[in-house]
Amino acid sequence: MAIGGGVLLSMMSSCSSSLSVIKATQNNMKVTVAESEMMKSDVKVVSIKNFDYNVFLKKNTDGTYLALAMLCTHAGNPLVKTGE
Repeated sequence: MAIGGGVLLSMMSSCSSSLSVIKATQNNMKVTVAESEMMKSDVKVVSIKNFDYNVFLKKNTDGTYLALAMLCTHAGNPLVKTGE
């Protein structure tokens, strides 16, 4: 888990500070994001209705995706997007 958090912080700091936020809903324990949302940028923050935390979503060069809960691994607090 600590490695995942390090990956998230590394990616967020290497990206522009203006990460786009996508609003989504959960249905049957799944969250769906339209592929068209990832056309302009390969990195997004997904805000999910009724979730206590956001999800960091990155499209990899091989077409797969990495999704990380934006949640502190030691205290369980949500991480938030800062800067504009």
